[in-house]
Amino acid sequence: MNTIRYPIAISEGADFSKVFKLLDLNKVALDLTGCTFVGALLTEQGGVSIGSLTFDLNQLNLGIVVFSISKSVTSLCTSDKAWYYVEITWPDTKVERLIQGNVTVNLK
Repeated sequence: MNTIRYPIAISEGADFSKVFKLLDLNKVALDLTGCTFVGALLTEQGGVSIGSLTFDLNQLNLGIVVFSISKSVTSLCTSDKAWYYVEITWPDTKVERLIQGNVTVNLK
């Protein structure tokens, strides 16, 4: 699977969430049952971790991934730019970078 490059915009000190639906080449939802996810908000690509992303795993059978960045993490942003990534571990233990991108931070 190719990494999805998707820029996001967040606000300092506010909760953020994003929903993705993963489809196969025939545009049929992938069943992600048994997959796990990790992700982080970084100061820059390859930079220092600001905090972890959290995941809602309730709709994996429908190909739906919801990731969130809590206000406790976004409140630690000190620059108007950051980077994030999401990695998936498939049931066969293969790990892939699923989504990544630039983050525009609206500072208070």
